[in-house]
Amino acid sequence: MAMKRAVYILLTAAILLAGGIRLQAQQERHAIVIPVSFTDCSITASDEAIDSLLLELSKYYNAQFLGKTVFSFDRGPAAVLDNPFSYYGANSTYKRDARAEEMARAACTAVNPDVDFSAYSNSDGTLNAVILLAAGVNERAAQDQNRFWPK
Repeated sequence: MAMKRAVYILLTAAILLAGGIRLQAQQERHAIVIPVSFTDCSITASDEAIDSLLLELSKYYNAQFLGKTVFSFDRGPAAVLDNPFSYYGANSTYKRDARAEEMARAACTAVNPDVDFSAYSNSDGTLNAVILLAAGVNERAAQDQNRFWPK
């Protein structure tokens, strides 16, 4: 179940990563994938399983873009956040994950000493994409509004 959630998150993120691509010249899109665990829920997939998933994801997107864009996804170090899954996954009044951005910042901060984020940034220092591979079952599958909705 967690791997299916991971695939959904990664596919959605890759679509976002591909946004605005003109298909005239070959381009490269490079993103870091950070496995995220919480105080009450940990990533159970092995590094090898995650690497295999990322390789298949790259192959899929490279084929979809007919070689005009080359996608690569790097597994970053795992981040262990200081709060439970429900803290970050709880919905706001608009039925959105209230603390998704906070989770992204916390995950990036946790791995910052071990990651050169400039490798994933534009020349102006803007981070192109960070993909979070969150532990646990998503809101849709669990029917629990204190979990993340797959994005």
